[in-house]
Amino acid sequence: MWLRRFWPILCIFLPAGLATNDTACDSSVDNSLFKIPGDVVIAGFFGAHYGENCTMVNVDTIQTMAAVVEAFKTVQLKNVIPGVKLGLFLYETCSTGEMAQKALVEALVEAECSNSIILGGVAQEDTNELLKDLGKHLGFPLNILSSESPSMLARISVRVLHHLKWAPVHYIVTENSEMRADILAAATELKICVYHALPFEETYTIGPGGGTIVMMGTFSDMKNASRQLRESRVLFIPTDGVFKTNLATSKVLVVLPSHLDEPALNNPFNLTEQWPEDYGSDLLKVKTTTKQLLAVNDLLDMANSLKYHLQIHCSEQVLCSRLPKVLSRTVTVRDHTSSETDLKKGLVISKVELDSFEPFVVIEQSSSGSYNKIGSLKLIDDDWFFETDQNVSEVTVFCRENSY
Repeated sequence: MWLRRFWPILCIFLPAGLATNDTACDSSVDNSLFKIPGDVVIAGFFGAHYGENCTMVNVDTIQTMAAVVEAFKTVQLKNVIPGVKLGLFLYETCSTGEMAQKALVEALVEAECSNSIILGGVAQEDTNELLKDLGKHLGFPLNILSSESPSMLARISVRVLHHLKWAPVHYIVTENSEMRADILAAATELKICVYHALPFEETYTIGPGGGTIVMMGTFSDMKNASRQLRESRVLFIPTDGVFKTNLATSKVLVVLPSHLDEPALNNPFNLTEQWPEDYGSDLLKVKTTTKQLLAVNDLLDMANSLKYHLQIHCSEQVLCSRLPKVLSRTVTVRDHTSSETDLKKGLVISKVELDSFEPFVVIEQSSSGSYNKIGSLKLIDDDWFFETDQNVSEVTVFCRENSY
């Protein structure tokens, strides 16, 4: 099916000596990280490694992969299409465009050789950027995995400010105006004063002793922008869930998504490389994460899409020869940012009690540079609650409204 339709293109990516239909299935090339065979397969593409010779482990991506595996097991239990077994293959991209494209081709070849139908692919946003052109050219459906939206992170972080009485906020510093608007809206709702809002490139105007500062953006952007924030108290909100540096400020708090407990992972991807030091791994471990719940929604949507096409194009809802052609035209484009409603949907599907769900934690950098967990955020009804024993500030200024 796929091999016959796109063989001229696939030959470009196949290793030397394998550019024939007869030998492609005998290829010794295997960039897969995880496999659950099935009649219909979902392919995942991840930069589990990066750097020279693809040897550095990306801990955040490993967490995402583990979440996808756990989410897939949940979807399997739903038995959306009786008699049709769903499969999951995860492939290594080494965080490069060339390897990502080879992984996509490998997924197509492997599905063909195993007589499986490939439903489509899932990837994080950065990997999707590497694959989207080839995916469109091949008519291969790619879905970006849902992630925590900046607006939700803003609401969470402002709840922390409100509980600890870190008010007023002297500066909001973010990578774009939309994030600044999200934080300002959340602060206004809780009547927290905000005096200034700046992009990262204007952080130099703050100087030492800048007061209370809220920063939201990628880890690398925040690291570069925060070098001058001495004698300030700063709440960091890494949108990529990464935080690895000691900062020379008087007070540092970081809002981070929780991680799946490492023993629960049992290293399903057979990684043998030495993992990088992860300061917060023990502080962030939980049994269910936001990544996992959002992945449940994503994968279940794909399974329901398959069920719909079976009902329309195949008699008696069994796999038929028309299905691969239909699926290859169904390239899904949707909003992949999430809300509290999405988390609650994932909780219901996964049968996880809301009271036991600890999606975000807040850690504090001590004067010695070590980190301590000071509390966690929980979703109660439709709002966030910060659970902590931390002493609150004695000086607080709340506003009737923000005029900024």
